[in-house]
Amino acid sequence: ALGRATRRVQWLCCGESPRQLHLTPDAVCVADAAVCVFVWVGRAATEEDETLAMSLAHLYTQSAEPAMQVSHVLDGAEPDEFRRIFHGWLVAGRYTDEHDRRRD
Repeated sequence: ALGRATRRVQWLCCGESPRQLHLTPDAVCVADAAVCVFVWVGRAATEEDETLAMSLAHLYTQSAEPAMQVSHVLDGAEPDEFRRIFHGWLVAGRYTDEHDRRRD
């Protein structure tokens, strides 16, 4: 069971300019944002994957200096702090076309 789950936990390094398309609905992503580690849970992710990702994130932060916080993020309810680490984040349904987006 854990072997299947480990393929569903994706690690994103924020120094590599992650993009929103890296977040897939059936996966869980762990994103190291230097001062915080986010665990993003896709809407179709399994509870097993979510539990594994949270455990891995907590283990990862135990060795960090200074200490880092682990934040749990749900698909569709991403806080601004999380969205800022992704280049070109678009909120679903916010823009009707590319020209509306450019006016903001």
